This record gives sequence, structure tokens and C-alpha cells, in this order.
Amino acid sequence: MGEQVKICPGCGGEFYPHVDMCDSCEVRLVFPEELGELERQEAAVHEAEGKLVCIEEGAIGRVSELAKVLDEAGIEAHVVKGGGKCAGDGGFGLLVHQSHMEKATEVLEKYWLTIHPELAETKKRMESGLCPACGAKVGGSAAECPDCGLFLGGPDGDTPGRP
Repeated sequence: MGEQVKICPGCGGEFYPHVDMCDSCEVRLVFPEELGELERQEAAVHEAEGKLVCIEEGAIGRVSELAKVLDEAGIEAHVVKGGGKCAGDGGFGLLVHQSHMEKATEVLEKYWLTIHPELAETKKRMESGLCPACGAKVGGSAAECPDCGLFLGGPDGDTPGRP
């Protein structure tokens, strides 16, 4: 394909440098030197397997952005390609050492509130037992709002609040 190419971290496909996403995997393409960094991070993750926990999952761009936020806060983070204990096939996961999990979660929550200030009101409503969309009173274990039908949380305790 020529001298300059981008690589898909998902399938290994090669693309012209002006292409940004793999049409098969829907993953952000990287230059070969970036791919090497991803592979080095994955190797480090495998070495420390029992000591790392997954705190976020998603597309490479989003997970890389959050890793940068943690790095700026002095928290070492690893971005890994899907599979295993973090992120489904094709997605990416953000792992931190288990001893830094609480601090990393706080840093990311503060970051989300900075870039999405409207989430503060949403969080306040939910903590008060109100639907964040319509303000109706909801029970503590309600999976959805009885008035507007907004999904409030899943059976495993997942709740909305961060994009």
C-alpha cells in the first residue's frame, strides 16, 4: 500500500493514511508505531494480570482519552484490546492497578463532570430518589422510571450517569 499506512488493531488490516476507521471492526486505525505501543501495553498487562482491574470499556479513542486523563493525574493506566476480563471482542478496556482503582474512579468521575456539567444535576436527582429525566419519584431498586420509562439501572447494579 505504499510507505505510509495505518493498521487496524482489531484485524491487522492495512489502510491508506487518510482513512481513520476500519470498516470491518469499527476501530480507530493507528500508525504502525502506535500499534507497537498498544502491543507493549498489552504485554505489560499480561505480566501483571492478577493485579489490574478494568475500570472502563469502549472505543479506542474514548479509552485512550481516559488513559491520558489518568496519566496526567499520575495514575498508570493500560489500554488493552477486547477479550479476556475487560471489553468484549473488538472493544478496548482501560485497566489500572487494583491499589489505584478508587483514586482512578474519582479522577474519571471528576473529568466527566468537568466535560459534562449537566451530569451533576442528573447525579443529584438520582441520589434523591428522583428520575433524572422527568423528576418522578422512583423506588431504590426500580430498573426504570414508572412515569417516563427511562432505564435507571440493570440487575447487576449498573446505573447510568456517565456517557
